[in-house]
Amino acid sequence: MFAFALLSVGACGGPGLPAPTAGSVSAAADSPALRTSVPAGAWQPIAAVAGTGLGPIVAGSAPDAASAESAAAVRGPNELSWSQVGDGPAAVTSVAGLPDGGAVAGGRFVGTFGDLEAAGDGAGFVVSLTASGAVSWSAGLSSTGYAHVRAVAGTADGGAVATGYFRRDLAVSGAPVQRSAGSHDAVVIRFSPAGSVVWIRRLGGPGPDYGHGVALAPDGDVIVAGSFAGPVDFGDQQHQSVNDSSDGFVARLNGDTGATKWSARLASGFDDSVAGVSVGSDGDIAVAGTFASTGLLGGTPVEARGGDDVFVAVFDATGAQRWQRVVGSGGDDDVAGIARVGSAVVVAGSFPAPLYVEDGDQPRFGPAGDRDGFLVALAAGTGQLVGAQRFGGAGLDSLTAVAGHGDRVLAVGTAHGPLDPAGVPAGSGELSPVLLTWRLPQ
Repeated sequence: MFAFALLSVGACGGPGLPAPTAGSVSAAADSPALRTSVPAGAWQPIAAVAGTGLGPIVAGSAPDAASAESAAAVRGPNELSWSQVGDGPAAVTSVAGLPDGGAVAGGRFVGTFGDLEAAGDGAGFVVSLTASGAVSWSAGLSSTGYAHVRAVAGTADGGAVATGYFRRDLAVSGAPVQRSAGSHDAVVIRFSPAGSVVWIRRLGGPGPDYGHGVALAPDGDVIVAGSFAGPVDFGDQQHQSVNDSSDGFVARLNGDTGATKWSARLASGFDDSVAGVSVGSDGDIAVAGTFASTGLLGGTPVEARGGDDVFVAVFDATGAQRWQRVVGSGGDDDVAGIARVGSAVVVAGSFPAPLYVEDGDQPRFGPAGDRDGFLVALAAGTGQLVGAQRFGGAGLDSLTAVAGHGDRVLAVGTAHGPLDPAGVPAGSGELSPVLLTWRLPQ
């Protein structure tokens, strides 16, 4: 059997935050200490994090005592607790807070998951919970091929939006069946506070197309980001990926109807993707992704240092690009997510070699082991470097998600081995989940 559980995170070490370990992990002299803690309970890697007014919510997996499988798990403030047993593997890939103190979570499952059933090789799900952990509603994305919810966001009225991708025919809670034009198409869905489908949009062409990130603009519009290959028509204009490789995209959809207001392509020339999106209270839109070539990315010349590098780009509400920065090493770098935290844009990821921000002559820092996690904060208005942090020890360590929590940055990931009193991973032994907090420089 497989369980899905939402449990409680104690409020200590600051409003809604677990107490940090003694000491810090810091490799950048111009930024304050990074604090680390291990969430209570027997967790496996943590996949998602959200900051709310009541405290942080983390999502991942934990061993299920009733089966050999791992249980998908989320922990939130104020006794938020819920569990669901299924007959196959499931995973939470995204979580977000709701105005009433509840949460919305999304992910994927195989077989059955409560009242939901996967028709093909796997299905996606979205579930909404009250602050007390009661189920408000759940919705399945059932496909004759495969479906996956990659990202969710809560709406101001207590509803939700979700994005992901699917193959073949997709059915969602009574909405019109969507059929993919190619191997995979991106999908964006808005749900009402009661869980009914307000609108559904398929975004895709004959190639593989994916929705990776979603966020809400201050006026209620939906911002979606992801990748596409080949030709694709987003509704406002048609885009063509460079050399039929994958390109990144960001699009603004009308919050009431789902109609496309504008879309932008981010392409360097070889396998580019936008992995996450975040919107500030000023309406500016920040995206982060990876690229692996030299060329134009969003109209700006870029050059990869080697392998995959990370880019950060900020657009205004009309889709005009304000600035763009590159974060990369000589190896393959990963991006875990992006968050708007006050007046800064923070990107998280992992790197295997000395890490540079933009085209500086000196790296910010190098990894302590095979691979470390990084956090880089940039001024939202200009892209100027605010601060940078490294997390890791002698082994293979990484970050998987990032969020804002007041004036703090929250990040989750995996450490190789237990943490020492200073919060540094041992570099050997079993993998440990970590929750990081970082107060940005003023």
